[in-house]
Amino acid sequence: QKASSSNSIIALTPNVVEYKRLVDGISNGSEEKFMDLLPSVIVVRKGLHDVIRRFPVTDSDTFGKSIEVPEMVCEEQGGLKRSGGIGDILAGSIGTFLAWNRILSDRNQERKKVEENDDEISDAVLSCWMGCSITKRATMRAFKKRKRSMTAPDVLDEVGEAFDEVESQVDQ
Repeated sequence: QKASSSNSIIALTPNVVEYKRLVDGISNGSEEKFMDLLPSVIVVRKGLHDVIRRFPVTDSDTFGKSIEVPEMVCEEQGGLKRSGGIGDILAGSIGTFLAWNRILSDRNQERKKVEENDDEISDAVLSCWMGCSITKRATMRAFKKRKRSMTAPDVLDEVGEAFDEVESQVDQ
């Protein structure tokens, strides 16, 4: 059964090993079939560089229009230690940006009385990229301060500063 995307955005955040398990478990190792079973789902494949991809968009998402499915890569350098809970920070950051994106999109639709368009789909992928970038930057900031004793709460303490840094760079 295919995942539904009506009025909601689904974002998965597997690491490389988890991604392989998903593909193997859901589609017997066929990445093409896996993508077909998850239309309009955004997958953030975590790693040295996070790969963010929205799987093929269904006709109902685009009101019959054919669009290119965007992919982004977050090359932000993270900290040198992985600790439990950082994936939760990433998921929360992505969820926050997707919610803000949805709020702005809904307001724009009310004003313009338009249907979902390519920009909204790209904005959802960009929302995930922002979550990745901020989480990696916060992790690096926490690692510089705490070294090997860094834990997820240390990363959480750095999210605000990391957000301000990324926002100032995006504005330029």
